[in-house]
Amino acid sequence: MVVPYTKRFAFSMIELIFAIVIIGITVASVPIMTNAVGEGVKNNLVQEAIFAASAEINQVLSYRWDENSINEAVDVNATGLAKVINIAVDCNASTKLRPGHINQALHRRCLDDTTTGISAFGSDAGDLDDIDDNIVTNEDLFINDTSSDAYKNEYKYDVNVTASNINGLYAKRVTVTIYNTSGDTITSLNSYTFNIGEVDYYKRLHQ
Repeated sequence: MVVPYTKRFAFSMIELIFAIVIIGITVASVPIMTNAVGEGVKNNLVQEAIFAASAEINQVLSYRWDENSINEAVDVNATGLAKVINIAVDCNASTKLRPGHINQALHRRCLDDTTTGISAFGSDAGDLDDIDDNIVTNEDLFINDTSSDAYKNEYKYDVNVTASNINGLYAKRVTVTIYNTSGDTITSLNSYTFNIGEVDYYKRLHQ
């Protein structure tokens, strides 16, 4: 009597060992991959912090140089162009020009020939009308900044403005510093802005 049978393939010992090794390597790689992804996220947040610092310093520089750059008694709404304030006592009384100015319409002018100093630094009860009103300390960089939102670190920033005299030119130095909860500085950006007023644009109506 012939007994029918079916051929079946079975794992050999060597194949079983290979399978166990491969599975072990795969499982061991998961924490390494997770750590690599986490480091990537952390580096991305650091880059975002640096971009935010750049945006912040550009925003601060968009304000006028000093509160005295506009005569608010005349320009009640402070909507006019910022003028040069007479710090170095070199503005001409009649032309409102200083050495180096172009004697043409729409170009830079002194506010007046009265000797005027730089206003006191710091915010004026929320009145953001010049560069130094933006001075802040220990501000959250990201909205709703918690350790979970910022992954592993909360990021803070300071904006500082100091007066500088560079070869007789009166300037303000703006510094934006980003740092983490450990106090480690991520980046610090500096820029100078000078007492040069603003230039109007030439306008012509077409009919």
